[in-house]
Amino acid sequence: MSNEALVLVRNLIRVGKINSVNAAAGTVDILFEDKDNQIISDLPLMASEYDIPKIGQQALCLFLGNDIEQGFCLKTFYSDVHHPPVANEKIYRKQFSDGTFIEYKKDSSELIIQSSKPLTVKGDFNVEGNIVATGTVRASNIGS
Repeated sequence: MSNEALVLVRNLIRVGKINSVNAAAGTVDILFEDKDNQIISDLPLMASEYDIPKIGQQALCLFLGNDIEQGFCLKTFYSDVHHPPVANEKIYRKQFSDGTFIEYKKDSSELIIQSSKPLTVKGDFNVEGNIVATGTVRASNIGS
C-alpha cells in the first residue's frame, strides 16, 4: 500500500473528543489531539434517537474520501474513561446523566424504569393487569 493510500485510510475513521455541541442542529465539533489539536466543526451526529453527547467524551468519526472536513460523528463509545453503566449482556439499558434509567432484562422480560424525579405520563394510560404500590397512592377525579 502506498504512503498516500495509508494516509487516506487513517483519515477515514478517526477518534476524537467532543469539543462543543449544537443541540438544535444535531452537530458537534470534534477535537483531534493527534492532529495538532485540529477542530472539525459541525459534524452531524449519526443517530436514530436524540441524545447529545457530553463535551470531553471520546467519539468515533467517519469521513468521506480524503476530505476530513466532510463526515459524521458516529457517536461516543465505552472506554477506560467512559465506562458502561452495567456489565451484563442480558440487559439493555438506557442511562441518563441524572441517574434515571430504562432497563430491560432480556432473560426475564422485565422492564424497569427508575427516575430521579416523579415520572409523568401524558395522555391516556391503560393497565391490563394488577397494580402494586409500595408507597402512598394519591388520585384526583376518581369516578368523574
